[in-house]
Amino acid sequence: FLNNIHDQTTRLHDLIERLLVLAKVENAETLTTRAQISVDQLFNEVVQSHTDYAASNHLRLQVQVQPAGLTIVGDHFLMYQAIANLVKNAIEHAHADSDVTLTSDTSDGQVTLSVRNAGDPIPDYAIDKLFDRFYSLPNRKGQKGSGIGLSFVREVAKLHSGSASIGNEQPAIVSASVTLSKDPSPNALR
Repeated sequence: FLNNIHDQTTRLHDLIERLLVLAKVENAETLTTRAQISVDQLFNEVVQSHTDYAASNHLRLQVQVQPAGLTIVGDHFLMYQAIANLVKNAIEHAHADSDVTLTSDTSDGQVTLSVRNAGDPIPDYAIDKLFDRFYSLPNRKGQKGSGIGLSFVREVAKLHSGSASIGNEQPAIVSASVTLSKDPSPNALR
């Protein structure tokens, strides 16, 4: 009984912390920190911090950065948190004994950072709601999250004058992405 109380108290504390961070990002008008961010380094930091979690869920994390040396401009901490949220969601929804892959793509002056996992497809009715605050679908264990992570990702993307998306790529592949301008002018970031 005491363990349950402790676990629920910890969960509530984490939820409050996540809400406070989300509110701070939602109310920000501009980035306070802008720097060149190596996509390779960003992805490797996220993978390093989530390797044990992935392994405990019988998953492997993969990184595929193209082209080599790709960089984006923005707030490293916020971008790390956004990609980490996408990876955590992918781990929780992926089929066991599969890969969660972080990829990058460039086209038309934009960089798309994606996290793909092999898992059950997102139902059509939910795709437009997944970035709404507090909306979540059950993971493979039947548990629902707080519904704050994807909302945070969307707000970080907006703060970087970009966008976030999620969808089914193939029958059993789900992809969540953040798309940013490759070389934003200082005035392009709100």
